[in-house]
Amino acid sequence: MQDDEAGPSLSLGLYRLSGLFASVVVVVYIFWEMFSQSAALIRLSMLRQSSPEGLPSLTQYCRLLAAKEASPAEETVGHCGRR
Repeated sequence: MQDDEAGPSLSLGLYRLSGLFASVVVVVYIFWEMFSQSAALIRLSMLRQSSPEGLPSLTQYCRLLAAKEASPAEETVGHCGRR
């Protein structure tokens, strides 16, 4: 990959740049996975502590959601049976 020129070739520069880009993408992905899950759990525990009655269970949440949206013609998909 080396030419007889004094400086590095364009192909070598692009190769190094793509390796740097791939390394940055891998590191960002790893940090995103680590901190996004932990941040979500921290926010969830803070919400649970701030609410006097705590968070509703999934069935309670689905009943509250069904009471707000009383339309029987919806498709049934997901946790609460709605799309």
